[in-house]
Amino acid sequence: MVFLGPAPTPELVAHQARVHGLLSAAGMASLPLYEPGEWVPHSTVSMRVPRPLLTEALRRCLESLPIEATVTRAAVADYARGIFREIP
Repeated sequence: MVFLGPAPTPELVAHQARVHGLLSAAGMASLPLYEPGEWVPHSTVSMRVPRPLLTEALRRCLESLPIEATVTRAAVADYARGIFREIP
């Protein structure tokens, strides 16, 4: 997998902890990697990069950095199952 990871702000880390707390309080279990302090914010670029192409994929990503962006909305997506739910 190739992904881009932002430099998380204190606000983003606090927001993720609040969302995780709300989901936990609603009885929704999660994997340990989503626990506050363990979660890694990221944007997946590719789920399947063949090993012979990995170096080239990483080089191309690095050529595009840094990327300045502001997140204005988010969603939970599972394209393999056709699921896309915006987070209010």
